[in-house]
Amino acid sequence: MDPSLLLPSSKYVWTSQIKVS
Repeated sequence: MDPSLLLPSSKYVWTSQIKVS
């Protein structure tokens, strides 16, 4: 897997979790 793609993906999940919190 390309870390470059995983980084942004992780960021999106982070923001998504914060929004749900």
